[in-house]
Amino acid sequence: MDTLVAGLTCHAPPEQLMNRSNGQLLIDDSTQFKQPIHDNVTQRRIRQLQAAADNMQTRLIKPKPLPDNHDYKINYAHDLNDQQLTAVSHTDTPLLVIAGAGSGKTRIITYKVAYLLENGVPANEILLLTFTRKAAKEMINRTKTLLSGEYSGDVLGGTFHAFANHVLRRYGQIIDIPNNFSIINTEDTADIMDLMKTELGMGKRQDGRPFPRKDKIQSIVSRAKNLEIPIGLVIEEEYPEINMFVDDIETLEQAATKYKQASFLLDYDDLMLVLRDGLRDNGLFRRKVQELFTHILVDEYQDTNKAQCEIVELLSEKNGRLTVVGDDAQSIYAFRGAQFDNIILLPQRMPDCGIVMIEQNYRSTQEILAFCNDVNAGAQLGFKKHMRSERSSGRKPQVQQFADGQHEAEHIVDTMLEIRQNDLEYKDFAVLTRASWQSSYVQTELMKRGIPYVVYGGIKFGERRHIRDIMAMLKITLNPMDAVSWHRVLKLIEGIGNVRAKEIIDQIHKNKGEVDFSWIKTSKATSDLMRLQDVVN
Repeated sequence: MDTLVAGLTCHAPPEQLMNRSNGQLLIDDSTQFKQPIHDNVTQRRIRQLQAAADNMQTRLIKPKPLPDNHDYKINYAHDLNDQQLTAVSHTDTPLLVIAGAGSGKTRIITYKVAYLLENGVPANEILLLTFTRKAAKEMINRTKTLLSGEYSGDVLGGTFHAFANHVLRRYGQIIDIPNNFSIINTEDTADIMDLMKTELGMGKRQDGRPFPRKDKIQSIVSRAKNLEIPIGLVIEEEYPEINMFVDDIETLEQAATKYKQASFLLDYDDLMLVLRDGLRDNGLFRRKVQELFTHILVDEYQDTNKAQCEIVELLSEKNGRLTVVGDDAQSIYAFRGAQFDNIILLPQRMPDCGIVMIEQNYRSTQEILAFCNDVNAGAQLGFKKHMRSERSSGRKPQVQQFADGQHEAEHIVDTMLEIRQNDLEYKDFAVLTRASWQSSYVQTELMKRGIPYVVYGGIKFGERRHIRDIMAMLKITLNPMDAVSWHRVLKLIEGIGNVRAKEIIDQIHKNKGEVDFSWIKTSKATSDLMRLQDVVN
């Protein structure tokens, strides 16, 4: 498969983007991208991060052979390079593994879980935290394959949110969280904001501006929670045009919080904050959860937010057997509250934390890595590393400049058609974009030229309307106090609108979750409601 082109949509003169003979990027006009002006607080933070990164060399762990007195099923020394083996075999104190792109990060975690199991650690005492269910499942399945399933028990692997759900169902009552709470998604949270707006009589224009839409309000509140900063500060920095609504949005957030508590509801942000607060503030809850695990492994640590970072450190403070894997250079979720400070400052927060740097790349060619190394060399912050590969294609990456997305799409398709002459098929090509909406220009160009294509992404299965309807039905059978799910189910019945749905939900709450629709006599929806009552009860 031929190499490909990195596209930049910008307005710099073409001569300022040049390919060196080694394939690296050169921007020869330092005034093109002006350095931001930092306040004193930001400057102090930068100095702290730079000092932490510069101190990395003093924490590096030297490779060491495995003990000879253990008959392992897996030949670790054969399957892993020296740095990977060091990361896998270091188990007794905190460890930070800086794993560059394509360096076998998943392999390290998989083999480390297997190594722990082969050294007698019970599977149910190992916790593996990831950011996707798919990643957790893949790692656990690979471990089973490596060991041919020859171990008892199950490693607890999953996302931070799945772990929070697991723990709160089991021990939540210690911190006054009922075990039959319902989890709601971002759309449900936005609906609650909209409902509170109606009940509080908000929504009027101010200073000629319309009241923010529910999804924008939810986004603002979620960002404030993830960053743990005031709502007013989020609006001031990112949405100054709606500054006149700060008080209203703060009031809505407070009302929505009370509403969720009364209905036994937690959204994704709540799961993290409730778990973190419980671990931090309740000694009994913290001890119960800490006693579950003797070894904790965390994937993609650069993508953790403040609460997730504190959760990990609170869980591991008892025995210190923590391994976090990540790459500060790949931290791309700041818009969701991720803080790459977490991975850089970890060795400072844990004085006995060692570091292993994984720089051998198995995915790319040296020409591509030379390009990436040169780009990363200009970074002011972060751990300094130099990725290398034993693969070489002789082909250099290209950087192309385009005036807009349309010209970029035309160039991509032109390049594909040119390369396709080398006896390739359309299925041999892939176009990667940072966000799904960025592929729209490429899709339009492909359709224009009659080229077949498949798009991966779009609406998630769990976010499809009919799936959410089914999930709402299941939720009210488990948690009759779930007002959001009741509202969704009731609105499916002909003859029930927002007002009637609220009356019914208020009655269910008044009856402490008991479902009895016998008081509804004059409604064309009565027969449907009685059938619903039978199902729920």
